[in-house]
Amino acid sequence: MKQTAVPVTGGELGPEPGGSRVDWDRRFLYECLIRWGGGSVVPSTGMAGWHETAATATRGASRLLSRAPAGRSSRLNRRLRDVAQVRRVRVPPGTQVLYGNITFPLSRPRLPVVWSTQGILDDRPGMWFPRRSAETHRRFIDASALTQCWSNKGRAGLQEWLGEEHMAKVEVVPPLVYVDLPAPWSRTAGDITAVFVGAYGWLKNLPAALEAMRHVDPGLALEVITADPPPPDLPSNVHWLGPRPRPEVLARLRSADVHLFPSSTESFGMAGIEAMAAGVAQIVHRGGVPAECAAGTALEVDGSDPEQVAAALIRLAGDDDLRSTLATRGHRRWVDHFSPEAVGPRLAELIDRAADAGRSDGRRIP
Repeated sequence: MKQTAVPVTGGELGPEPGGSRVDWDRRFLYECLIRWGGGSVVPSTGMAGWHETAATATRGASRLLSRAPAGRSSRLNRRLRDVAQVRRVRVPPGTQVLYGNITFPLSRPRLPVVWSTQGILDDRPGMWFPRRSAETHRRFIDASALTQCWSNKGRAGLQEWLGEEHMAKVEVVPPLVYVDLPAPWSRTAGDITAVFVGAYGWLKNLPAALEAMRHVDPGLALEVITADPPPPDLPSNVHWLGPRPRPEVLARLRSADVHLFPSSTESFGMAGIEAMAAGVAQIVHRGGVPAECAAGTALEVDGSDPEQVAAALIRLAGDDDLRSTLATRGHRRWVDHFSPEAVGPRLAELIDRAADAGRSDGRRIP
């Protein structure tokens, strides 16, 4: 693979204090790519200080503007966010390509950029403004040498909003991530255990999941891993764990019977990928990106409908063979489609073609 630099320095890598998984897509993705590259992918050696100062000021202005509903959805706010997403970097000698997820890296002299995005999905919450997102995507796709989109659904959204003329550079390749599975979490024999994982549960149909737990059979428990505060009327069969570090999340997934993933707002759904790697049966929202990733290896429901969620939980809790079958098929799909061994060669080929295509047109970036 051609020598590639990512828009973080070595000092920015490593675990966050407390082991938070909230911004895995900002750092963890780069850590995985560096690990897989075996020396061909390196951190930047530094940032242009003046640009970092400008970006910080721009982000502050965007936050102020977002306090007003009209400001949050405004074209000006989107332009401010676009400016803040561009990061000018210094790279080691011999670097041939830049790779950036969400952030768009630029160097001097200009180097080709592979820009990585989840694409555009319309089924997001009310604060999501796909038209403004489309404007950002158009700028960054046109300025890239090639663009990596993580799912077919995300690419379809891009095509719908941007038109076919902007899609020649966009290719569907999943993100390259490592799922280093720890030993299974120790559990006492008894209840069938389902696990919900979502930093912001209220965005991921957690209320529907909690309501569903009021209607399931005895002997089924749900563990909730989220940054949200627990509701006052928590069902007795729900164990609210709060936020947990990623190794513990993976350990609990390994020993769980079911991963409950009813979210309809996922731009990719890393928790679903982790569940497949851990070999646990899943319930996912029908029609979302996690369902695309699972490709028939999970039960699909309307994640906002407590009755459907409850029925799927009851079905899996009562059928050991079905849970085992889905878990085995899901793990095989992880190995074949989402493991580093599966994704790495595809991403390396994309990066090499970007290097051969020539420099990115950074003049189109605001």
